[in-house]
Amino acid sequence: MVAYDRMIQLALLLALSTVTQYGVVKVEVLSLLESRAVLNALDRYAPGRVSCPETRPVIRQGMILSTNETTWLELHNNNIIPALEDFLTRANIGDIDTEAYMNGIVSDGGVVPRIGIAISGGSYRAMINDAGAIAVFDNRTTSSIDKGHLGGILQAVTYLSGLSGGS
Repeated sequence: MVAYDRMIQLALLLALSTVTQYGVVKVEVLSLLESRAVLNALDRYAPGRVSCPETRPVIRQGMILSTNETTWLELHNNNIIPALEDFLTRANIGDIDTEAYMNGIVSDGGVVPRIGIAISGGSYRAMINDAGAIAVFDNRTTSSIDKGHLGGILQAVTYLSGLSGGS
């Protein structure tokens, strides 16, 4: 029995050989049909040791945020501060003057609180659950900003990440 990938290669080879007769495709294209695995690999698809190329890309050290992200964060703070202040005011926490609290952070050059949401993945069910959570956190959802509700947190979020179906 011919392996599935070999059948595909054979079909492409037959199709390309027919097309090359009419000068549509150059013969060099046929080299694309060759196997790409290392010839001496155990099953031809197993990873193997190879030397790194001299022109290997250099990745920046992750010790600080990139310039682009720092610039974006400065602009995004203009959205975060009012959204967080609005949410904290509606939360009615108690004896906290949320406006004075947020103004104190900003005027003292303090770090704006960062909120991140990580969304799980795994299935359609997870995606529906995650979409529901995002809707609850969004102040544009009907009744999400009613007393005791969580609407507005999404507008104060800095980072949102998802895995698989959650993304």
